[in-house]
Amino acid sequence: MAMQQSRRDVMMGATAMLLPTPSAHAALSPFAVVRSRIWGQTPDGAQAALYTVEAGGIRAEFSDYGGRIVGLYLPDGQGGLDNVLMTPSDPVRLTGLWAVAGAMMGRSANRIGGGHFVIDGQVYDLDRSQSGNTLHGGAGAFHTRMWRARALADGVEMRLTSPDGEAGFPGRLEVVLRYQLVVRAGRARLIAILQAATTRPTHVNFTNHAIFNLDGAGKDLSGMDLRIAAARFTPVGEDGLPLCSFSATAGQGFDLARFCPVAELIADGGLDVSLALDNRGDLAPVAWLSSMRSGRRMTVFSGEPGLQLFIPAHLPQRDGKDGGYGLCLEPQHFPDTPNHGAIPATLLRPGQTRRWESIYEFAY
Repeated sequence: MAMQQSRRDVMMGATAMLLPTPSAHAALSPFAVVRSRIWGQTPDGAQAALYTVEAGGIRAEFSDYGGRIVGLYLPDGQGGLDNVLMTPSDPVRLTGLWAVAGAMMGRSANRIGGGHFVIDGQVYDLDRSQSGNTLHGGAGAFHTRMWRARALADGVEMRLTSPDGEAGFPGRLEVVLRYQLVVRAGRARLIAILQAATTRPTHVNFTNHAIFNLDGAGKDLSGMDLRIAAARFTPVGEDGLPLCSFSATAGQGFDLARFCPVAELIADGGLDVSLALDNRGDLAPVAWLSSMRSGRRMTVFSGEPGLQLFIPAHLPQRDGKDGGYGLCLEPQHFPDTPNHGAIPATLLRPGQTRRWESIYEFAY
């Protein structure tokens, strides 16, 4: 499976600096207010913080536990706000599927086949976290870690160090993540930018595992339509690893070139598919989700080559109640990229900086 490396994906030499200045998007935020408080205890017993950003009547919440987005509250048309992100209200409940809700995934999102890869002739054995494969980075994965956080003018910056050899991955990885909330003219942009640098050649693959429901918690996904700019997908086996090169989505039941009712996509009990985006490495709109019930619309911008579409048939219990429904739109590289191609697109060397950026834009 040939995989191309995005021209945005890796920066070289003197430009390989970790987020030296805030994003230019920051200038658009009107009078943002940022507050922090103790959120609660994580499943591992650590104390998690919650950062709240308010701007233009919109509220976003982030936590240093897992570098995660906890909430995005949008107007409901009746003077209230609905959280369009599905996350437990107490961090101690972030277990099972909820452990990844809203979190940054790394060092390597998705699966690495056989729990190993080869760099410059050397085999690296990784932590095997699912059926003999490495899923989402194995032990010490980003979503299980406490990040070092500080408030920004309109968001939060978080930093994480993954030591050389953690879960078998070579190189000390220094990661900087920034979340920003930008609001104007009836639109809210949730901006996520991550950059990483390494001391030894390694593989990285990042994404955010936010679970969205444009109608808020407890609502089903009927009345929602989805379109994704992807004419191809990666066929995978039962273990989630690629079986062959890309295939056309046409005729597969998830041909999303035009808006498709989400209810049709999960008619057979959910969907979990790796789509090959049509974009060529530039930050651009790649996915669109709309709701007839609430009138809200969401656009995802990315420069990544792929997008994992995950729609569980039903979410597990949340806060001791019915978990409800939601879907994930995860821009990233393809499953098992480290083991495909002469120079896999996820390879990161010293002196380079890997950049991952996603923008989630909402109209309401």
